[in-house]
Amino acid sequence: MFQPILERLCDNFRVVTVDPRGSGRSAGLHRPYTIAEHANDALAVIRELGATRLIGVGISMGANVLFRVAHQAPGLFSGIVTIGAPPAGQGQEHFSDDWIALQAEMRRNGEVEPMLRLHVGQIFSEPEMHEMLDSVVRSRLKLPKETLLSFFLDATDGDVTGILPAVHAPTLVTHGAEDRLVSFAAAEQTVSLLPDATLHVFNGKGHLPLFTATAEFCNVLEAFISSLAADRPA
Repeated sequence: MFQPILERLCDNFRVVTVDPRGSGRSAGLHRPYTIAEHANDALAVIRELGATRLIGVGISMGANVLFRVAHQAPGLFSGIVTIGAPPAGQGQEHFSDDWIALQAEMRRNGEVEPMLRLHVGQIFSEPEMHEMLDSVVRSRLKLPKETLLSFFLDATDGDVTGILPAVHAPTLVTHGAEDRLVSFAAAEQTVSLLPDATLHVFNGKGHLPLFTATAEFCNVLEAFISSLAADRPA
C-alpha cells in the first residue's frame, strides 16, 4: 500500500519504514507493550539512522509515538507530520461508542476479529476501498494474536495532550474530513495544543488519506518540507 508513496517520494527523499515490534521481521512483543516502550524503540531506530534532518510521519496512534519521542529528545525532528492522530489516546473522547463497546468486549473475551473488522471498516471507509476490506482483515489476522491484543488494548498511556505544549517541532496536522475512526475534533485539539502547528484537511477522505489521496498527500508533504528548508537560517 505504501508503494505509490515511495515511488513518488524516493527520488528526492530517503524514506524509512519500520516493522513495529511484534510484526514483520521485528522481534516479538511482551504485553503490555505501551506507547512509551514503542517510543523508545522508535528513538533507537532513529538514532541508528544518524540523519541530520529528519521528518517524522506518524499515522494515527503512530503520531502519539512521535510526540513522545519529540518530547523525550527535543531538537531531534526538523518537522512532524500527523495523519488522523488521536491526541487523547484511544479513549471515548475521539472514538465512537461502537469502538469503546467492542474494546471492552475484547478485553473480556480476548476475541480480536470483531474489533479488527470494525477497525478496518472505519479506516478504509471510502467506497473505492470496500473491495479490499476482507483481504486487509485476513492479512491482519496473520499477525500474532498478542500483537493484535496489544494494538487495541495496551495503549493506556496514549494520551499525549499533556506534553504537546512542550513539543516545539514544526508540525503539519493532517486529517480526513470524513474520518470515521478518529473524529475531526482530534485534529483541532492537536493544533490548539502545539506551539507551532498547521492543519491540512483532506475533504471527502477518511482516516488514511495518504492511501486514498496519495498525490494530494505527497504534494502537501513536499510543500511542508520545502517550507522548513526555507525557514532554516543561512
